[in-house]
Amino acid sequence: MSSRKNYVLIIGLISVSFFMSGCVPATDNSARCKVNQDVQESVEPEKFVGIVLAPTSNFVDFSSALNSALPQIDQNLDRNSVVQVSISVADGSPGIERTKVLNFPDALTGVDRDELVKDLQSDLDLISKCFTGEFDSSISIDAETDQLAAIQALSNGMSNAIGDKSIFIIGNGINTVGQLNFIDNFPAEGAALKAGQFKSDGALPDLSGVKFFWYGLGQTDGLTQARLEPQSLSSLVDFWKAIISAAGGVPTGISAGSLVDERPSAFTIPVSEVAIASRASCINLTLTESGGFNFKPDSSTFLDFSSAQKGASEIANKIIEKNCSTTITVTGYVASGTSKDNFDKNPSAGQALSLARATAFKNLLIGAGVKQPITAVGGGKGPENDWDDSGEFIEAVGKLNRKVVVTQ
Repeated sequence: MSSRKNYVLIIGLISVSFFMSGCVPATDNSARCKVNQDVQESVEPEKFVGIVLAPTSNFVDFSSALNSALPQIDQNLDRNSVVQVSISVADGSPGIERTKVLNFPDALTGVDRDELVKDLQSDLDLISKCFTGEFDSSISIDAETDQLAAIQALSNGMSNAIGDKSIFIIGNGINTVGQLNFIDNFPAEGAALKAGQFKSDGALPDLSGVKFFWYGLGQTDGLTQARLEPQSLSSLVDFWKAIISAAGGVPTGISAGSLVDERPSAFTIPVSEVAIASRASCINLTLTESGGFNFKPDSSTFLDFSSAQKGASEIANKIIEKNCSTTITVTGYVASGTSKDNFDKNPSAGQALSLARATAFKNLLIGAGVKQPITAVGGGKGPENDWDDSGEFIEAVGKLNRKVVVTQ
């Protein structure tokens, strides 16, 4: 067990009594990382929110990822309930780093309830910095990352009496140690089968009814970890969905993350590179609006059905000619279509539309004679940053995100 488990973060009291005590939070962040403090609440929680932080050296800028997750976390807190929040840092030996109870009903005013949420947001930022050395390098961590074990730790801390449970994961999902050691075996295919094997081996936690949201899944920095090609990215997403489903969880918001592509901080959990063999694709095509594969606004109906049908026929012929033997994946992407502020409030808003568009093109391929199995995937917002410096949507860039990718 890492020596850091002996440390408990000092965070400002989260109940109204904090404001009545006249105490002032410590301004020395290194001291806040060291001093023991237990915050006790006697009231029983009605909801559970678990948060896994994975600020690793192969991930994108963690602050951006965390900021993208905060609106959805806030929405799941439910400011009319007593909410237990547990936080885990997914290093090589994760545990629960912080558990606190947000007693919204006892907060005197709406301002007080807002303060509870702000305190939680500060906790999340502080914890990630404390345990990656930005505030105090004397707090040791275990290298590598084990996101499944972090989920297990949160599962162990959930009360069976709580019916409404959700877990948020901020990280790229590339495990390097533990039950899911992707260094030795990246989940290239057979996600459902592997998940079933883990379940039968008793390697999965009980996640019955827990809703899952993932931010940054599959995103890498391109330096410590090479970018994932479309097939590997799709395999990684499918794998985690299968793992969570096999454990009884509900993959509510799990897709390939699309965050601001910035380099990670120098203060991160060091992890090893996962060698992912580049496999020759039978088909790897990107279909854009300029090729006739454009849709009516906010719809999965083709703007020019005959042009789309003709294009699908040409692609189907290529698939048939090459005799692609395994499942064809059709991934749809959409533009953000709104300001960054609005998008961050609901980053999974484009998920359903992107899936519907992928399904529409899948049906064209089937109609054109493709006999191989075809899987439609909703990729959500495309990878291009389609906002200007003030966060307003740029149509010319958003157009690049409206696409369909066909791979095998």
